[in-house]
Amino acid sequence: MKATRFIILFIALFPIALNAQLEHTLYGFKTVPQLVKLNPAMMPLSKVNVTLFPALSSVAFGANTSGLTVNQLAAEDISVFEDALSKMKDRNFLTVKNEIELLHLGLKLGDNYVSGSVTSHTRFGLAYPGDLARLIWEGNGKSFLGDRANMDNLTINTGSYLEYGVGIARTVGKSLNIGARVKYLSGLFNVHTRESQLGLYTDSLSFDLVLDGAFDLRTSGLPNLNDTAEFSLNPQELLFSNNNGLGLDVGISYEGKGGFNVSGSIINIGRITWKNNVNTYQNPDISFEFSGVPINDILGGGNDSSSTSSFQVLQDSLSSIFSVGQSKNPYSTSLPTQGFLSFSQSLFDRVEVGVLGTAIIQDKAIRMGVRANGSIFIGKWLGFTMNYGIYGGSWVNVGAGLSLAAGPVQFYVLSDNVLGFIQPFDSKNAHARFGFNLTIGKNYSKARLKVKA
Repeated sequence: MKATRFIILFIALFPIALNAQLEHTLYGFKTVPQLVKLNPAMMPLSKVNVTLFPALSSVAFGANTSGLTVNQLAAEDISVFEDALSKMKDRNFLTVKNEIELLHLGLKLGDNYVSGSVTSHTRFGLAYPGDLARLIWEGNGKSFLGDRANMDNLTINTGSYLEYGVGIARTVGKSLNIGARVKYLSGLFNVHTRESQLGLYTDSLSFDLVLDGAFDLRTSGLPNLNDTAEFSLNPQELLFSNNNGLGLDVGISYEGKGGFNVSGSIINIGRITWKNNVNTYQNPDISFEFSGVPINDILGGGNDSSSTSSFQVLQDSLSSIFSVGQSKNPYSTSLPTQGFLSFSQSLFDRVEVGVLGTAIIQDKAIRMGVRANGSIFIGKWLGFTMNYGIYGGSWVNVGAGLSLAAGPVQFYVLSDNVLGFIQPFDSKNAHARFGFNLTIGKNYSKARLKVKA
């Protein structure tokens, strides 16, 4: 029984130990130059900022699951596992994300802050129905007897691309910052589920099985599943491929009287068109009925020809289900568009408190979160922040961030949920971002640690 439970663990949760869908702690953390990634209108506290892989680099990784935790799956008390299993939704999510910044340059020029970067993005997204996990655990003879096990919208969306971005933030008047960032995207590989419908019905009297559904799966930059020999890869395509796309980030930040600030941004507006090594696998009408195999054929009581015929019919029927139509037509995918809205207040010269609302659109769903935070900044030399967030199917997310600078060299580490490392088997979210920067000059006033106009 435990082996079956760990099959569900592999499908739904195992990648959480490796790599979160949406960052919170980096937003507004102005000692770290990478804050422009979440709001291009914001300016860091230093005038010149440099990141260069591998000596000086910025790495982010994380995972989020809306399903079960590891301890729920491995609980000695089987009722704990079954109770959590019964609460799984019609559609559950697992997101794994990795980001490596290869190059970052930022420069304050008068009322403007100009930045550019090259970043590698890799993402794995799985959406799975609760009925799939329950079917694996129970089989089809319990709660699904006389009912359809709904496995619609079982989707995999994964891929990797390079992002070449250029951004500018500008101070308008004394209180308003506006900013935008344009990104050229070069896709490396992609797996995209455009359609996925699948159901299994078990008759309550005869126990006959009826399988129905349809699927449409697209891939790019990967070998053809039916003919790997035709696959070829040009090394130049690792930097600039024919899988081209554009992205846009926009943001705004307004500093009111008494240290009150309101800001917001929308990032990752854009698409990638996939053209390299494209393969489309489709079956618009999956239909299969199975009434069993005669017992004589299984025990060998019938003649050899009838035994062979029964199993051959079953094999041919299953082969027809998974036979697919293929095409090489290009297709496009959207970036996971994200939105941020923040309200913050400076209590003292170096202390800020605030609330941040977030939203992300991906895998045909909108997921939202909220965070309350407090931060302290001592020049550009030290920054510390803590926050409490509700997102990703979890009410218990405690984030923290720290930046330290010795001369021009800065080290920073951030996490949206430190409990993901302290109690990894009880957590639904794990995330970290860390790296080194060169930060030169200061871009703030002594009277109050706010960015200079």
